Amino acid sequence: MTIESATASPSKKRDATSSPPSRQRWFGLAALAIAALLPFRLGPATVFNLSQVLVFSCAVVGMVLLTGFTRQISLGQNFFFAVGGYAAAFAVIDLDISYLVVPFLSFALCYACGYLFGLPILGIRGTYLALVTMGMGLVTPFLVRRFEGFTGGSMGRQIEPVEPPSGLDLAADQWIYFVCLGFLVVVVTVARRIELSQVGRAMKSVGDNEIAASLSGIDVRMAKSTAFAWSGGMAGVAGALFVILVGFIAPGSLDLFLAIHLLTALVIGGQRSIVGAVLGAAFIVFVPLQTQQVSESLSGSLFGVFIIAAMLLLPDGIAGGLASLRRRVATSILRKTRKH
Repeated sequence: MTIESATASPSKKRDATSSPPSRQRWFGLAALAIAALLPFRLGPATVFNLSQVLVFSCAVVGMVLLTGFTRQISLGQNFFFAVGGYAAAFAVIDLDISYLVVPFLSFALCYACGYLFGLPILGIRGTYLALVTMGMGLVTPFLVRRFEGFTGGSMGRQIEPVEPPSGLDLAADQWIYFVCLGFLVVVVTVARRIELSQVGRAMKSVGDNEIAASLSGIDVRMAKSTAFAWSGGMAGVAGALFVILVGFIAPGSLDLFLAIHLLTALVIGGQRSIVGAVLGAAFIVFVPLQTQQVSESLSGSLFGVFIIAAMLLLPDGIAGGLASLRRRVATSILRKTRKH
């Protein structure tokens, strides 16, 4: 029996307790409407920061599938981010391909890289897997500098500034924001469909109990390699969008700290929540900006304090905390209604 014929698991029971699909659909449409209004109400600097949130959200959503569902800890997402970014820069500069097309190409390339990378390490779990992927994350800047002819070495690669299409009354920063928002909507939609499919249920079963999943007929190796592939592909999309947003990519922004920040966003937002991925990405973008305003010299330390506080107060992440609050409010209202 293959991954497509996965049986029900404890995670499926948890999904049944979540919000109805219709309610989630209306919530998603409302959030999208608000997101579409933001660039018209905020200044260019804030719009740029929000675009960063959208970019990192694409990568974190992929980590929900890998780490959140299958419990495969990865500290090498900066590698796929770099591959997607440099592939996008190469396609735009050397192949003269539209910047609107390159995220799809980056996804295809990084999906294949993620699948191939996942095959030889499928038997590795826990801290050993974290160390292996950390090694990949550490070697990424070295590889970038090594292939100087393709990557530009330490100097990086730069593309022409992206301009909005003629006829659209949008500033460049607003147009790029909507490009990033559009690709995030695609990524979230795909991830949500995977979560609700038999493939997603198989991933969650593997994460809950690998042995039980195998005994129930789930192809554990296929589930893991599929999660690696999707996670790598979505990180590649994020890398391509990063190049479109910043117009530049260099090894200095692709080191292990990027992978650690993405993992932080996953944990802070909620490991098994797609919505939490966006909230976690907002955390790693805006909290450091606020701590820098308090004290530039202590910015890193204050950021660490906020991470510790968030984990102590919200052990299930921001999304989990919001879900718990919603249940408490609903229970309180129900009790008051019964009394009356």
